Amino acid sequence: MMWIFARRLDAGVWRPRAEHYCELLRGREFDREIHDPGFTFPHSWRPWSAAAGDRALDDVVVQAGKTMGPRFQEKSGVLSSFRARDSTVINSPRARALGRVISGATRTR
Repeated sequence: MMWIFARRLDAGVWRPRAEHYCELLRGREFDREIHDPGFTFPHSWRPWSAAAGDRALDDVVVQAGKTMGPRFQEKSGVLSSFRARDSTVINSPRARALGRVISGATRTR
């Protein structure tokens, strides 16, 4: 939300706050135990990358997508929100999270 506020209201007030909270997530893009990094990072780090014009910031989003990759359940064709096979929360392959995995895969070939 802070990135939206920065774009629409007052970047001088909201952008530093948004960057601060993005920094608090640093390192979690490698964390296989958190819920759905494919949702969290694109809505925090990707707007920062766009605002700064710094593609290196987007690499964090790509890493979060790569971290989600092992959650793909080939037999059922779904992407679990958690790594455990018995995860009850799943995303269909059409969900946005799959795009994060694909983005990570195509940018790291």
